[in-house]
Amino acid sequence: MTGRRDGADKMTRRRDGADQMTKRRDGRGGAGLRGPGLRRPCLRGPGLRAGMGVGLVFVLAAAAWGQDTSSWFGGSITGQAYALGAQPGGSGSLPPQGGWSWGSATTMSAGLGVKGQRTRAEASFDGAALTGAGGAAALATAAMPGSGLLVAGTAENALSFRLRTLWAKLDLDWATVQIGRQVVNYGRGALWSPEDIFASIDLSGATPDRLGSDAIRVGLPLGVTSGLDIVASPATDPGKGRYATRISGQIAGVDSGALGAWDGGAGRMYAAADCKFDLGPSFYAEGLWSIDPASAEALAGSWARMVGGLDWSVGDFIFAAEYYWNGGGAAAITDVDPSFPARQYLYATALWSFSDFGALSLAATGDLEGLGASGGPLRITVGANLDASQNATIGTTADLVHGNFASRSSEGWTVNLGAFLKVKF
Repeated sequence: MTGRRDGADKMTRRRDGADQMTKRRDGRGGAGLRGPGLRRPCLRGPGLRAGMGVGLVFVLAAAAWGQDTSSWFGGSITGQAYALGAQPGGSGSLPPQGGWSWGSATTMSAGLGVKGQRTRAEASFDGAALTGAGGAAALATAAMPGSGLLVAGTAENALSFRLRTLWAKLDLDWATVQIGRQVVNYGRGALWSPEDIFASIDLSGATPDRLGSDAIRVGLPLGVTSGLDIVASPATDPGKGRYATRISGQIAGVDSGALGAWDGGAGRMYAAADCKFDLGPSFYAEGLWSIDPASAEALAGSWARMVGGLDWSVGDFIFAAEYYWNGGGAAAITDVDPSFPARQYLYATALWSFSDFGALSLAATGDLEGLGASGGPLRITVGANLDASQNATIGTTADLVHGNFASRSSEGWTVNLGAFLKVKF
């Protein structure tokens, strides 16, 4: 499996142009060039802003605790120019009247961390200066609940800011405690992950962007390869928060996990399981079942969501495919997954590292029922990038969207053509 891991490392280094398979963990998508689309909003509110203040205190504590304290700071600056074209009449069009629009985005992503003998604290953020259609898209995204995006300006010129993470962690001999804004990612899926009930995904950019949530997380090791994870995201009203317990470990060489959770805001219970194993290609699967225990027709109102996929490498090529079944769509419960309300979807991607410094990528996402019926929603993304120097990458992207996934419309095409330069520091 060394070849597959090496290929994954190459793909990670080329995240801006060819990382559709790795964005799921801590994706840092664009500033919002395609229009709004936030999936599964995070729980954020004034009640947890006090918790964020506590996180800042822990940051200072981490800096002062222990004689072996170390720190780091780094990030990147990305300049992007793009052209956005749309057919008139398409429900996903931007602009809605069709035609072409132009714009640019200059984004700074930065992070800093402090580590002591038993403590660690990290913070990361994105800030962007947007022109053209990017400003309008960012304003629309910021208006959506749970986006965490702050925008100032107009539809033509805007500044945006997003605090990605701000957390502190205490490492004891028998447990770890982490508090603050963090990405709690339990699932195995690349694009869809039913088990990730805490993290939300911003779909407004050219690539999925996984966001953090304000939470308290306690980890208890149960063995060399197993552990118990307890997470609380209480929101403003603790009774309306989300709470989960997950156990994970290896069973007969298979990485496995099981989760039980309660969503007070929705009044629903969740049960989930996942696994991953290698047979040359790497296979994974996960599923989640939800029920309202207080309902008189609890079983009739229950629903499930499942994902199965695989990824493998052959020489300089990496391939991946993922199938998503949305039981809420099958039961016509459209608010289960508003961004993907249909029943079946397919995602596939391929990456070719044509040298140690460059890669080409292709990814496609489709509504299987819509494609079979009338050429429904479809998205195709092509990317190419080249490491121009040790800390600089240049690349181009082309994003074509047919119809609209959220409304299941099959009208109109939208195309986003972009070029970027990314410099790390």
